[in-house]
Amino acid sequence: MFRLVAAKSRISVFIQQAAFRRDDGAIAVGYERATFGDWKMHLNTLFPEARLKSTLEVRSSDSLPSRLGCAVPALFTGILYDDQALSEADAFAREKMEEAESLVQALRKLTEKNLSNLTPHPLYSGFYYSHPTLLEREHALRMVN
Repeated sequence: MFRLVAAKSRISVFIQQAAFRRDDGAIAVGYERATFGDWKMHLNTLFPEARLKSTLEVRSSDSLPSRLGCAVPALFTGILYDDQALSEADAFAREKMEEAESLVQALRKLTEKNLSNLTPHPLYSGFYYSHPTLLEREHALRMVN
């Protein structure tokens, strides 16, 4: 049981007669205020069908028979590397986020983290890349219908 208390643009959540684990590992009991770190730790315990971390976690593949073990990576590789599926996924994300800039920044961060080349030579990307370059994806994301 919990109650929300709103005061001057701040919403506080007080846990009533319940216990939860704080971000420092201690157990909080009674009317303690949950901190942002507590919520962040709690959200890390959720297991949705697909979760993007440093890899793409797909939960339904955990219960497949061993003979289908390669099917899920093949499916997602096909979806993520097909140009039409990739552009439709980008358009869907842009539509749901109602803007493109945060998606562009996330793509740039992933590119930098993976040490990818932001500006490959057109001949190199045409021969070696099976998907659009980051700049091509950025251009498509920023285009307004």
